[in-house]
Amino acid sequence: VSYKPAILHLIYDLAKEQLVGGLGYPSELVDELPGYDPKFAIRGLAVDLDKAWICMLTLRYRVSIAFYGRERVDPKVVARTYRSETGSGILPPEERKKRLKPLNDLFSTAEACLLADVVQWFRDRDIPFDTRSVVTDVLAAITQAHVSGKLHRTVSENLENYIEPDGQHLLQFLDRLRAAGKKLMLVSNSPFWFVNKGMVHVCGEDWRNRFDVVVVSAGKPSFYTGNRPFREVSTNTGRIKFKPITALSPDEVYCQGSMAELLHLMGWESHKGSADFDGSSIIYIGDSLFADLVDARRLYGWTTGAIIREVSHEITVQKSLKWQRAWKVLQVLTLC
Repeated sequence: VSYKPAILHLIYDLAKEQLVGGLGYPSELVDELPGYDPKFAIRGLAVDLDKAWICMLTLRYRVSIAFYGRERVDPKVVARTYRSETGSGILPPEERKKRLKPLNDLFSTAEACLLADVVQWFRDRDIPFDTRSVVTDVLAAITQAHVSGKLHRTVSENLENYIEPDGQHLLQFLDRLRAAGKKLMLVSNSPFWFVNKGMVHVCGEDWRNRFDVVVVSAGKPSFYTGNRPFREVSTNTGRIKFKPITALSPDEVYCQGSMAELLHLMGWESHKGSADFDGSSIIYIGDSLFADLVDARRLYGWTTGAIIREVSHEITVQKSLKWQRAWKVLQVLTLC
């Protein structure tokens, strides 16, 4: 299930309202911020938590470009700021993890855009501000837009505006997997009522018949590292039940839980440590590199598949004559 670009405009607006209504930012921000700009940021950037810069890193983790608000930082200043002991400009992993927050998930471009716009708003008006506080507040406002329920409610009230109508392809894919004898599970951080409404919209009322396990409110990425028990969710009222879960049934919906408990209840840990156990026989597909994929592969050896829709655009660009000519020129300049 995929979101339309309108979801990013919604997240930006909800977080902006949270900054003003919940965190005491000037009310002028509501009308004077320009709104989400789809051309400003891409996934894969990082936020400097100290300086409130939006940074682009090279493949070797060197900060190559930085924006302070909507203005590009002088490359010489960037080079001095991220100078390393070796002189390579590549930050050590410990410092990088402490200082730079990656923007890799589906909604991170709205996060980058809002931070840049708030910083620029203060700078344009010569209002003194602490960069670390602004970063903290913007990140908190983005989080609150999700956990408050406003995002889910707004999307559920206008599914056509926010969810891509590609259900036929999804149904065909799920049916092919089931026909091949595969067990299917759905694990989502969203509450059941929201998951159900979206899946009914895309796949029809019988969508649960295609899954052997449905887990909602999973709390990824801690779902991978914790050891919480599963709890059953009433599909009629949404109430969380208290009975202990000793087996996972395709007729029920579960919440919370953990990967360790999932492996135990599904019987997938029975041969762990022996030659018969092969985590790579489980494939897990998600659209958030960190919340969905990293720990599943690193801790359990699962095969993972990333849904990255930007790749489609990249393929189109790289097929163009203009790009191919530029690439050949770059190769000549680099290798000759």
